[in-house]
Amino acid sequence: MVDYYEELDISPSLGLDEIKQALVRLSKVYEKREADGFEIAREKLVLINKAETVFKTENTRKQYDRELADRKGESNKSIDPIEERKAQYKQWFKRASEYYQSGEYDSAKIAIDRAFRNVSPNDDDAKLYSLAADIYRLNGELKSALDYVVEAIVLDEENVSSHITKYHIYEDLENSNYNDRANYSVHKRLEILVAAERIAKKDRSPDVLAQVHDLLAFAWYENGRGDVSMATEYAILALNVLPNAENAKRVLEHIKQTQKMKDEQERQRLEAEQQRAEFAKQQLQQQEEAKEKNRKIEIATMEQKNKNIETKRKIEIGYIATPFVLAVVFVLAGSPLWAYLFGVIGVAGLAVLLFFKAIKVGLLRAIIVIACGLGAFHLLILVALDLIRNTSYGWVSLPILIGGTLVGGFGAIAVSGWLESTYPH
Repeated sequence: MVDYYEELDISPSLGLDEIKQALVRLSKVYEKREADGFEIAREKLVLINKAETVFKTENTRKQYDRELADRKGESNKSIDPIEERKAQYKQWFKRASEYYQSGEYDSAKIAIDRAFRNVSPNDDDAKLYSLAADIYRLNGELKSALDYVVEAIVLDEENVSSHITKYHIYEDLENSNYNDRANYSVHKRLEILVAAERIAKKDRSPDVLAQVHDLLAFAWYENGRGDVSMATEYAILALNVLPNAENAKRVLEHIKQTQKMKDEQERQRLEAEQQRAEFAKQQLQQQEEAKEKNRKIEIATMEQKNKNIETKRKIEIGYIATPFVLAVVFVLAGSPLWAYLFGVIGVAGLAVLLFFKAIKVGLLRAIIVIACGLGAFHLLILVALDLIRNTSYGWVSLPILIGGTLVGGFGAIAVSGWLESTYPH
């Protein structure tokens, strides 16, 4: 006889209407699960339909309760309580496993709690605690799950699945809102997996070892140092045994994408450097061309300036030399006064020219140079004129006057050139 109270987790103390409401809620839950493809949900719906018939009226319920009580009374007389408890434990443990495998974690939690109620104090089972840890973790009760898995490891330290469960609990705790989540970092999880790997190698179970390697690949890659070499090594080991190892495939794909991204960034960096170098080369070439152009302009300007200076100098020489030439002509013609007049005009022109050129080196120096030069030149003219008037030395006056004229003219040219070259405009 089926105990609907126990099977559907309905309290016998509830009224008939409350039981009906509970059955309606359970029916909706398992109808949804049946749509998702859970086989156990179909069995539960069959059980709920039978329970609805039993709890249809008060009379049908009373009759069921009497039959259930009689059956339990007979069972209590004929069955050893210890054996009954063991049977209940096995039954609920089996159901918890089935619910867990089918993804009905809330029902699995109820079943595992029933299993704990029936377990003997001296019959602690590591598998029970390990299963409870998985079920409580998937129900979001992480601290309770951690307590169960620690107990499972204490009872059976060589159980790899318990270490794997502990790893997943630590992973969930680190991503939770608990204040102590720093205690469950990836470094701690790596320690758990290293211990699991050691046990799996000892057990010589390739599939279990590959499962551990799959997790190790992800843990090493997730590690703060991002150890790509270790992650790649474990990923390859996992995929050699389990071709569909999800973590290993994800890690290798992520490494591949990351490397591809790095290669692309490096390509872009090299391309940018090449563009900068090309641009710098073009800039340098343009600067060199601009310098060469400026140099040519400067040369052309200097040449034009020199031409202008030469032209100006010829003009100046022409203006200055003309009065002196006329002075010589008038001396030869026997007109000393006209010669003196043109000599003074030439000297005055020379003085003006030298003054404006010499002013660049300082006014005082210009006055001294011009005064000395003009004084000496004027003296030569006077001497020449005196000698001309003195007939006995007339033959000497001509060379002296010509020599003075040449000295004055070429001296003016020399001083003018020196001033131009030393103090250009």
